[in-house]
Amino acid sequence: MPYRYRVAAVYLLGFFLDLINMFISNVAWPEMGRELHAPVSELAWISHGYLCGLTLVIPCSAWLTQWLGAKRLFMLSLALFTLGTLASGLAPGLNALVAARILQGVGGGLLIPVGQALTWQLFAVHERAKLSSAIMLVALLAPAFSPTLGGLLVESFGWRWIFLSSLPLALLTLALAGLWLKSAEKQAARQPLDVKGLMLGSAGLFAILLGVTQAGNPAAHASAFMWLVGGTFILWQFIRRNGRQPAPLFSLPLLADPLLRYAMFVYQCIPGVFMGTSLVSIVYLQTQLGLSATQTGMLMLPWAMASFVAISFTGKMFNRLGPRPLITAGGLFQAAGILLLTQINSGEQASWLVAAYALMGPGREPFQQHGAEHRFYLYSLGGRCRKPARCGTLIAN
Repeated sequence: MPYRYRVAAVYLLGFFLDLINMFISNVAWPEMGRELHAPVSELAWISHGYLCGLTLVIPCSAWLTQWLGAKRLFMLSLALFTLGTLASGLAPGLNALVAARILQGVGGGLLIPVGQALTWQLFAVHERAKLSSAIMLVALLAPAFSPTLGGLLVESFGWRWIFLSSLPLALLTLALAGLWLKSAEKQAARQPLDVKGLMLGSAGLFAILLGVTQAGNPAAHASAFMWLVGGTFILWQFIRRNGRQPAPLFSLPLLADPLLRYAMFVYQCIPGVFMGTSLVSIVYLQTQLGLSATQTGMLMLPWAMASFVAISFTGKMFNRLGPRPLITAGGLFQAAGILLLTQINSGEQASWLVAAYALMGPGREPFQQHGAEHRFYLYSLGGRCRKPARCGTLIAN
C-alpha cells in the first residue's frame, strides 16, 4: 500500500474514533443517571467534559506539532485518548467519569487536526476530492451506527461498555500509527505559545458554559447571569489580547472576509443544532415515551440514509446553484424535522419518529457541504477552524 494511503487510513481511523465517542454515549444517559444517581443537568457534563477537552486543546495543535513532531503528537494523542477511554469505562462515579472524559477529549482533540495536516499534504489538489468523499463517508457512518451500537451495548452489558468497546480500535490505530507513520524533520523555528491567552480563552469559555448550564435552574438565574457576564468579559479581553500577539492563537483578521465569516457562522451552527436536538430527544424518548436505548439509537439509521441522498445531490448541485438555495432548503428540512419531533407524544408513533429523523438528515448535509467547500481556504488555520464548531456544540448541550 502506498505511504499516503496508509497515512490516510490512520487518519480516518482516528477521525472515526473521535466521532463515535461524541455520539455513542448519548443513548446511555438515562442508564447512567439511574446508576450514578445524577440528574440530566449533571449528566450533560459527560458530553461537556469530552467537548471541553477537544475545544481547549485544538488551539495548541500547531504549536505542539512544531514542538513534538506530527507522528509523536498523533501517537501521544492516541495514547491519551486510549487512557481516557479506559478510565471512563472504569469510573466509580460521575466526577471521575467527567474527568476521564476531559482526558479523552484532550487526546481526541488532536487526532483530527494533526491527522489532517499529515494526510492532506500528501495528496495533490486534484486528488483531494476522493479523500473528501472518504472523510464525508466516515462522518456519515459514525453518527449513524454508533448510537445503535451504543444502545445494544447498554442493554446487553451496561453503559460502561460503550467506552470499553472502543479500546480495541484505539489500540489498533495506535499500533498502525507507530508502524506506518514516518517521523518528520523537526522545524528549526518554533512559534511561541500564548499561554496567558489560552488561559483567558479557556476561562471565558468555561464561565459561559457554566452560566448556560445553570440557566436551566430557576433558583440559580442570578448566578447564571454573573457567570455569563463574567465569561463574556473574559472572552472580550482574550480577543483584545489575541489581536496584539505576533503569533496569535486565532487569526481573527481573516474573518474580515464576509464569505469566510459566513461560512464559519454556518459551520458553528451545524453541530450545535444537531447535537442539541439529538441529546434532548434521546432523553425524552427514553424517559418519557419508554423507548429502549436500542430503539432510540436505531433512529439514526433513517437520518443516515437521508443524509447520504442529500450528499449525492448537493455535491452535484453546489457548483451550479451556489450555497444559498442549498442552505435555505437545508434549514427548512431541519426545521420541519424538529417541528415534527415536537408533535410526537407516544412511543407508538414509530413512523412519525422515522420521518422526523429522516427530515433532519438532509437538513444537516447541505450546511456541511457548504462548509466543506471552504476547507482548503481554512486549511491554513490548522485545527483552529474547528473550535467554533466545538463551541456551538458545547452551548447547545
